[in-house]
Amino acid sequence: DGYLRVDPAEFLHVREALTRVDRGESFATVAGDTGIAESTLRSLHQDRRDLYLGGEAEDDRVDEALTDVRPLKDVRAEDPDFEELRERVERLEEATDVNSR
Repeated sequence: DGYLRVDPAEFLHVREALTRVDRGESFATVAGDTGIAESTLRSLHQDRRDLYLGGEAEDDRVDEALTDVRPLKDVRAEDPDFEELRERVERLEEATDVNSR
């Protein structure tokens, strides 16, 4: 259909792996636990860390595709839009087929 799409389950899996590396776990340990090749994990950490951890990209098409997988803002810091948050959760649940597990 011409739109750039992100696989939410895969994206969140990689984000969690990069978060663990950022917290000090070794690349080898995280790679072994997640099934992501250590070389891939190192490359993603070096080249795409901000994309995965911040959920933002300079390319508008990529940035738009990341809408549903961006980290949530701290809802304690400002007046949160709960309806928007509910919609994001619903879209992620549908995309990852969470209810059929």
